[in-house]
Order: sequence, then C-alpha cells, then structure tokens
Amino acid sequence: RLQHLQSEIDRLKQAQDVDAISTGAQAPSTLPPDISTQSTASSGSAYETASDSNMNDPKEDLLRTSLGTHSERWLQLPDTTASATYSIAQLVFTSSDITRLFRSFEMLYYPHFCILHTVTSLTKLHEDSELLFWTIVVIASRYHQFFSDRYPPLLAAHHALLAKTTSEAIQSVGDLQAILMTCTWPAEVHNQPRDPSWTRLGLAINAARQMGLDKEIDEIFFGQRRSHHQLGKHPHHIRRLTWLKCFELDVELSCWNGLLPTLACPLGLQTIASFNSINTAPCTYVAIIEIHRQTAMYLSALGDGLAGTLSPTLVRQHHRALTNVKITHAQGWTVNAEIALQASQVYFFALCLVKTESQPDAASDADMARTVPVFLQEMLAGARSTAVQLIRLLTSLSGERNSVSLGQLIDSHPLPGTPKATSRTTFFAGVVLLKYLETTEDSSDQEDADTARAAFSSVHRLFTCCPASVEHMSASRTLECAGRAVGYRQSRIPAHINTRMGASLLHNVIWMSAVLRGRDKEPEFSHIPALQAALADSAHGLSLLRSPTDPMIAPEEAADNTQSWRPSSEGVASATEFPFGAWDDTNYDNWMEYGGLDSDFDWIVLQYV
Repeated sequence: RLQHLQSEIDRLKQAQDVDAISTGAQAPSTLPPDISTQSTASSGSAYETASDSNMNDPKEDLLRTSLGTHSERWLQLPDTTASATYSIAQLVFTSSDITRLFRSFEMLYYPHFCILHTVTSLTKLHEDSELLFWTIVVIASRYHQFFSDRYPPLLAAHHALLAKTTSEAIQSVGDLQAILMTCTWPAEVHNQPRDPSWTRLGLAINAARQMGLDKEIDEIFFGQRRSHHQLGKHPHHIRRLTWLKCFELDVELSCWNGLLPTLACPLGLQTIASFNSINTAPCTYVAIIEIHRQTAMYLSALGDGLAGTLSPTLVRQHHRALTNVKITHAQGWTVNAEIALQASQVYFFALCLVKTESQPDAASDADMARTVPVFLQEMLAGARSTAVQLIRLLTSLSGERNSVSLGQLIDSHPLPGTPKATSRTTFFAGVVLLKYLETTEDSSDQEDADTARAAFSSVHRLFTCCPASVEHMSASRTLECAGRAVGYRQSRIPAHINTRMGASLLHNVIWMSAVLRGRDKEPEFSHIPALQAALADSAHGLSLLRSPTDPMIAPEEAADNTQSWRPSSEGVASATEFPFGAWDDTNYDNWMEYGGLDSDFDWIVLQYV
C-alpha cells in the first residue's frame, strides 16, 4: 500500500512538471485564432504521448484532456501482471500484449468513443462481450508499430466473430458498442460503396431500439433477454451514451451519403435532447451532440431530396443556431467540438450551393432573380471561410500529433486515432473549395482565391503524407485530377447528381475525375450516354476527356492543352499557387500515362472515404 501511495505521489509530481513545461515556454500556436486560446490552454504539449510500457504517464492525460474527454482513466487495471492468455482463431495474445493494445486504444481512440464502461478486468470484459474485447484489439493493432503485422489475420478472425454475433438478435450492450466502433473505425476497403458502416449502423440502431436503449426505463418482455443481458447491469449513463453515439454516427454518415438521418423524426430529436445533459455525458460531449441535433433538425426541415425552394431565411436561422451552440456550451468547448461545428457548417454551405444550382430558372420571378445571386455569393463566402478554417485546424493538429511518437507506424494516418469521419470531412472541405474556385474564378477577390488554393493544396499534401494508407492516397489522386482540371479551366464540375443533398457535390466531382481518367469507358462501369455530351456542352468543355479512338492522352498533348492558361498572380508564393503548388506536373503526367488510366485501381476508390 505504501508503495502504491508513493508511486501515485511520483505520478502527480511528474504531471505537475509536465504541466509547468507545457504552460511555460511553448511554441506559438498554429491553430485558428478563435480556438487557439481554448485548445492550447488545455493541451500544451499534449501530443507528446507516452510509450506503451508507462501506465501512468501524465502526457497521456494531457492528450485526453486536450481532446475533451473524461478526466478519470477508462482503463483501471490492477498493477499485478496476470499470466492469462487470450486467443481468437489461431492467434494467441498474452495478457501483457492485450494490456499494451488497450492502453494504446485508451490514448488514441477512446477520446473519440467515450461511451464505454470503465475496464477493471480484461478477463471479465472478455467474458461479458467477446466481440467488444476483440474489436478494441483489432482497432488498436491496425497501425501499432509492434502489432500491425498481426492485424491482417486478426481482422479476418474478427470478421468471422462479427458475422457469428450478428447472425442472431443483438442482446448485449457490449456487442452493440462493438458494432458502433466498427462504424467509427471501419476496416480499409478498396471500393468505397462497399464500406459497411452505413449498413452496420442501421443494424445497430434497430438493435438498440429493440433493446430499449431509447427509453427512459428498461422494460423486459418474457424470454426476450436472459439475465446476463439485462440493461440494469449497465449504468444508466452508459446506456444513454450508447444511444447518443448511435445518433452521432447517424448524422455523420447521413451527411456523407447525402441522406436524411434515420433518427431525425420529432420524437427522436426530443429523446436526444432529453438524454443529452451533463447528468448523462461530460459537457464536452454534450456540445458535440447538440451540434448534430441542430444539423438533424435542419435537414429534417428541408426534407429528403431538397424538394421545393430553399428558403434563405431558414438557412440563416440554422447558421445562427449552430453559432449559438458554441456560445451556449463555451465551458465544454474543445477541439473535437470545433471540428464537429465546422464540419456541419461546411456541409450546410455545400447543400445550399447544390440546391441553388438545381433550382429552376427564376428569370420569370423578378424577386427571385435579384435574391438568388446575392444568396449564392453569401453561401460561397461562407463555404470558403469555413472550409479554410477547418483545413487549417486539421493540418495544425496533424502536424502536432505526427511530430512526436505515438507508438504508431510512421506515415500511416494524418491524424492517428481519429475516426474516419474526420478524414471524410477533410476531403469534403477540399471539394467545397474546388467548387468555390470554379464558381468565382472571374469574380472573387484575389486574396480569398489564393487562400482557398493554399487550403486545397494543404489537403492534398495532408493525404499524400500517408503512403501506407490506400484510402488517403486515393483521395489525394482524386483531388489532384479534379484540381488540375478546374485549375487549368479545362473542365467544370458537372451537375448529374442533385438529390443527395450536400453530398451531390462530392459525387459530381467523382464523376468528373472518373471521366477525365477514362474510367467511364471501362465495361465494368455503367455508361451514361448523355454524360459526355453534357460535359462537352459546358462553358469550358472537357479538353482532357479521351476520344473513343484515342484511348490515352499523351503527356505532350496534355501539356499543349495547358499552355493557354496560367495563374493570374505571378508573384504568389509556391505554397498558394494553384494547381502548381499542390503537385509536380511531370509526376502527374507520368501518373496519367502509366498509372492513372490503365492501372487496376478502381476509380470508385477515389471517392476516398
């Protein structure tokens, strides 16, 4: 006992020393001015995290604090080292291995998934929910520098366990949380429409409703759940947090897929408002859920497919509501909350751009003819400003986090530990900036345009810094191809899809990139006869589109097509030039010739996430 007290005193002293260093002579913050004070005050050198072997390193606490999670530790294992082993399929892990992976999960992933009950025994967790146990191990091992080589067979075994568990009705809260975890950090796929996150989330939501997690009390039907699956075994706030996580993922994935959230009905939103209180969740998570609730309310008010005319009044009302969330929840505001807010606003502005473009010709309506251009300019300015802020924030966090050792593989992820939704949002922000640059190419302020180009280039560089990630590299190729086409004024973003809300813009950029790379000629993809004609009739044409008799554009021909236009700002630094600042022309031409057109790479992967 005395040794335990002494070790605790030493830990507190170390924490005090690190806190003194982090609040003392630290480098100037690179975060946006509106959140740099709040985030750096709590983080300091938060990303200087500990090695796996140090169980109580205060730097882990600083990392978790900066991300706005519980101050108490999630993993509270006894100091004694157990000799137990854990196996799945033919893989065997020692207790020490599992402990290291769980601590890595706590440091990097748990701050984004703080709905789990405190773990005091690995054996008990394995007995309560084998699926949750191995899901944590799989996610933590994916990029772990010591266990990543075991990830492929571990993932295969986990898929088999997941299939077995979901072959019957889900009755365990732990199993449900594991499924939600696979929606947050899905395994890498080579074709994004195959990403099972949306399908699994539907299963999880229905399972949660069948279990009664959306109810205030636990009503048990005879024979429905055995005694070891009773909800009463789980703390009340854990059950509510699990339902809130269902809602959070519902809104995020709905926006990405361009669909209405499943839980956006009035009764569902009322339940979320009732559950989302400081009595259930930490104030930091309450702020994030409120952002998603406001977004769901707005999407529900618009209706599926954006039927009817978009009301500027409704748009401005929602923008004010989102802004007020930051004011109301200032005490619990964190970097994660800021990312969620700006992601919602980026999608919100993109939705407005899509709807404004898809509205019927308003020339016969004098009032509408005057209103739409003004409203469009307002939305374009908001889209540029918010997307630039979001990209700056994420690139700053990426630089800080990757500048220190986190026990992860080098060049594996721009933001280790963050959910896939963060990378999706980053990519989407780049697409929105591309739309801004295309729409305002002749009318925007030069400084605003240069800022947008620099931010777009930052997204491209952020993804190319992860050569070990197929998905991030695919995203960079899509941005590269689309960015060159728009930047050289050789193509315009088509408008073939306009019923997927803000995600319509994303799908249209994928269309353009695919056609530019000749993927529409491949037999495995359905061909739309009107596609080529529609693009050819655009204002600038599609000069990089391959003709039926010429299966590939030679590098010299592509170079000739680009001589007619160059950036208007000759003196702008290379970091802000567009598209030259984002990539090397020679490398791009080589990629187009040897990899872009005839490679085995599925172009749908270029949708990225």
